[in-house]
Amino acid sequence: MYIYFIGGTADITVHEKVEGGKLKELHQATGGACGGTSVDKAFETRLTEILGENVMKKLREEETETYLDILREFEIAKRCIKPESTGTIRMTISYVVLNTLCEENENKRLVEMFANAEGMKVKADKLHIDAKAMMDFFQPSIDELIKHMQSVLGSMSDNSVSIILLVGGSADCTLIQAKIEEAFNSIHLVIPPEAGLAVLRGAVIFGHCPRLIKSRVLRYTYGVKLTSTFDPSIHKEEKKESFFGEDVCRDCFDTIISVGTEVEIGHQEFKTYQPAFFLSQGVSVKIFCSPKKDVQYTDDEDCFKLGELHVPLELSGVNVIARLLGAPVKVAYTFGDTELKVWAVDEISGNQTSCTIEMQEQSIGQQ
Repeated sequence: MYIYFIGGTADITVHEKVEGGKLKELHQATGGACGGTSVDKAFETRLTEILGENVMKKLREEETETYLDILREFEIAKRCIKPESTGTIRMTISYVVLNTLCEENENKRLVEMFANAEGMKVKADKLHIDAKAMMDFFQPSIDELIKHMQSVLGSMSDNSVSIILLVGGSADCTLIQAKIEEAFNSIHLVIPPEAGLAVLRGAVIFGHCPRLIKSRVLRYTYGVKLTSTFDPSIHKEEKKESFFGEDVCRDCFDTIISVGTEVEIGHQEFKTYQPAFFLSQGVSVKIFCSPKKDVQYTDDEDCFKLGELHVPLELSGVNVIARLLGAPVKVAYTFGDTELKVWAVDEISGNQTSCTIEMQEQSIGQQ
């Protein structure tokens, strides 16, 4: 099992080492906001409870430099916390700015605002946070991470996971390390030196040797936006439109390949499409994604547009006759890499168009 902490989120995937030292993905990357960002959010939520919405709003909008300084100080303070930590952790704050905001908006001094704040107090230009209070900021994130890891392990057909590899920004946090080791004490935990840089090193290695990844499991269902003949037994009435006297259904999602499918690098799927009009000068292929397996419309919940490919169509001489007879456009989709490669050919003229679409990840990870 690999856990990547990237940009405040955590992505969890399962790989198997196969012959030749290559990696085969057994479970697609999944995860969410259970990294450093969620810890920052918990801290900011607590500050808002103490100082009030008005003060925090003014701080963010009018004293942005001070606001960012607080977040930077908290980032440093986070790295000091350890499972055995006791006492207090101190952060430098801009007392004058914060005190002025409190007096102007709450008619209280900054020290008074923190007077009844459990686990936190202000002394001069320092914010003192009890070690337990600091750990409390981590707890929701850690609980969510462990819950998700347990879910992934539970979905495996056997208990074959023998190593948990922790990399990324939050992987260096000994508190997170200890909690994961405690929750999964039967699985060997590995944290490489400078775990925060391991993701970057891996990207460089992969750039030079992309064939190290034997196969991946698709994280999304990929499809194309089409207009189909309206069928009242399967289509929503509000999707019905009249097109040259025929009832059609707009925004249909035509599946190319489904989430959870294992693909090797270079795996191709082929589709053929008819132009909307017989004498169209081009065809636009609009590609959409969804984390769900069964998708009916391109505006379904969680479905989003990934990219678009335009295929120019030649209209001259015999091509016009062939076009009137309904000659299709052939499109190939190449999966398995960090990008989706698409090429299309007009089978009448032989003209080919291609594009490379970067994978848009709403949580972080690959395909």
